[in-house]
Amino acid sequence: MSALQIMAVAIGGAAGAVGRFAVSHTVAQNIGTSFPWGTVIVNIAGAFILGFLVEAATWVTIPPVIRSAVGVGFLGAFTTFSTFAVESLTLFRGQRWVQGFAYLGMNLGIGIAAAVAGVLAARELFQLIRG
Repeated sequence: MSALQIMAVAIGGAAGAVGRFAVSHTVAQNIGTSFPWGTVIVNIAGAFILGFLVEAATWVTIPPVIRSAVGVGFLGAFTTFSTFAVESLTLFRGQRWVQGFAYLGMNLGIGIAAAVAGVLAARELFQLIRG
């Protein structure tokens, strides 16, 4: 682990945290806070982007510093397991069972589907590029 890699993770993490805050704030302002849509959106988007990045790395060389900045820094701060866990608990503690299970399903089910979609999108893109 080099100083450059640490800086890349820190810069990516700062950008990811600001991105998550911006998405969550925008969603709360436009949709409301009765359901944690902001977390759903960032987790699904992050799963897609990471799936894309992982597949892209099988087609082209992505420098370790870039992989660390995006995969660990940006996406590590943009997506959020801890908020997902607490928001799930909050829904269930409020006896909002349908919303709680829907929230779990969206984050897990759609999140995994988004990761698969990211992999497939990268594969299609690089197959197109390579002809």
